[in-house]
Amino acid sequence: MTMMGPGEMARKLGGGLLSFPVTHFDADGVFQEAAYRAHCGWMLEHELSGLFAAGGTGEFFSLTPDEVTKVVAAAVGEANGRLPVISGCGYGTAIATGIARDVEKAGADGVLLLPPYLVGSSQQGLAAHIEAVCKATGLGVIVYNRDNAIVDDETLARLCDRNPNLVGFKDGVGDIELMTRVYARMGDRLTYIGGLPTAETFAMPYLT
Repeated sequence: MTMMGPGEMARKLGGGLLSFPVTHFDADGVFQEAAYRAHCGWMLEHELSGLFAAGGTGEFFSLTPDEVTKVVAAAVGEANGRLPVISGCGYGTAIATGIARDVEKAGADGVLLLPPYLVGSSQQGLAAHIEAVCKATGLGVIVYNRDNAIVDDETLARLCDRNPNLVGFKDGVGDIELMTRVYARMGDRLTYIGGLPTAETFAMPYLT
């Protein structure tokens, strides 16, 4: 079980560089834990504020839920409490809530909630999905706005009111007007993470 609460996790993530290690597979698509841990160990030689295991860069959607847990457990073991480990989380609601519970048991400090797969997402549906994940775990949850799953500022504010462990917002869309509205409503209630190469350069939340 993690010893880092959602608020502490969010503060640490907002304090410096974040790392997104790729996940190592062999020619048959089997997770290679030793190589992955060695790579994480190399990253941890540098000053980092968080390690994102089995995320979008770590081939989350190429992993089964059981493999996600194995990857996260390996990252947790390598990090050894030195910094928060955030797990990728996603798919449909039932699978996402299961992943959140499993990685909490594996020692993760938070989850990065990736979009559901190829679903036209209403605000009501997205809110129900996000809230179900928040309620399934005591971990800090970071919502990832991307592709078909774009939560607006009003929905996000309502979710934050009801879910104290919703502590982060990652922008993978580049809608600067939306980011400005989110920050105007939420301010320091959330930790903001850039998910695009350059858009965050122009967004006020990343400059404060």
